[in-house]
Amino acid sequence: MPTRLDPHVHATASSCSRLTDEEFLQWAGANPNYFPLVADHQSLEFYERHGQDPRLHPRGLFALEVTLGAAWVDLLLLTAEPEAFAGLHELLWRLGRTADPDNDELRAYLHDPRILLIWAHPLEVELPLPGWLVELPLDFLEVNAARLSFMAKPERVRDHVQALDSIRHDLLPDPPMLIAGSDSHQGWTLGTSYNQFYREVESAEQAVQLLRRGAFRGHVEVSGFHGQALVVEFEPKPQRMGELEVEA
Repeated sequence: MPTRLDPHVHATASSCSRLTDEEFLQWAGANPNYFPLVADHQSLEFYERHGQDPRLHPRGLFALEVTLGAAWVDLLLLTAEPEAFAGLHELLWRLGRTADPDNDELRAYLHDPRILLIWAHPLEVELPLPGWLVELPLDFLEVNAARLSFMAKPERVRDHVQALDSIRHDLLPDPPMLIAGSDSHQGWTLGTSYNQFYREVESAEQAVQLLRRGAFRGHVEVSGFHGQALVVEFEPKPQRMGELEVEA
């Protein structure tokens, strides 16, 4: 049974990804300690094509990444109840590459309690935050491994991580939890960043319950510093400002 989950992996349906569906399926079959999950841009095609593949075990989690508005806010939507996503794929195709956050049909999905909302790489949005974003029932802010790897110096990684804590406390009315995401677009990054549950997960429904409770620890591996690697470890609900660990 799996004990780890990465909510941010892109495969074939994401044009920016070098990772194919088959490569992910092979990896998932060889790594049963990870919950199999793909979040392609504006698309659920991965699940439509491969939902019954035996290498996806346990089945039942569904995710995708949605880009919203002129602010280019990216949200990861995750659910264990597939009926919550009914009609969403078609709606996103109609809305285009950047969906209007004021669209009533889309707002219904974003406010659906069956769907977890993760604000992906949140530090890329300019301030002040748009009102519609502040009003969203955000469950998590992502600690994004890919974006951290773009930092030129380890000190900037520390600054970036601390800034996430500031967003939680200073800019959002109900501080979301933190969650790790690899933002994998190629095979070698699979498994480098994840959320470690404190127990084995027997079902998709149980995985969502544990995420909502914050019953996990985030782990993000950051590479690219002339051979030096950093590891960011954190609890999903830091008790005070700055309670995130960055280790060389």
